[in-house]
Amino acid sequence: MPKNKYDVFISCSQKDETSAHELADALKSMGVSTWMDAGKPGIKWANQLEKALKESKVFLFLLSPDFLTSKVTNFELGVALSRVAIAPDTRIIPLVIKPLNKKSLPSPLRELGVIDVKNISSDQAAEKVVQMLEEVPVGT
Repeated sequence: MPKNKYDVFISCSQKDETSAHELADALKSMGVSTWMDAGKPGIKWANQLEKALKESKVFLFLLSPDFLTSKVTNFELGVALSRVAIAPDTRIIPLVIKPLNKKSLPSPLRELGVIDVKNISSDQAAEKVVQMLEEVPVGT
């Protein structure tokens, strides 16, 4: 497992927060610490977001049509992609949680390959994430 303050930074649109909370709870029950944007925009929120982005090595993107149109999730994706460029042990894990046209995804996410979890439970999705973390641990 990663040794950062947060094992996984979860990025989702506000409309997908219920799914994100369910996944975060499932991951926490498996011993994975998570950070999820649950604040309202403002100075304190921006500072918390910036700190969490710096303290995470794994970025979990919950993909949906709403994700693709959110300014915040696009910003978070940009930060994660920048981190990969300077810290190759940074991981990005894209999960499809709602039907979407994969051709509409930003090319870096299409190139990574996405994991379809829209028809499985949050516990099963968390198991897939944990398995990925164990197969290729961050920092190796």
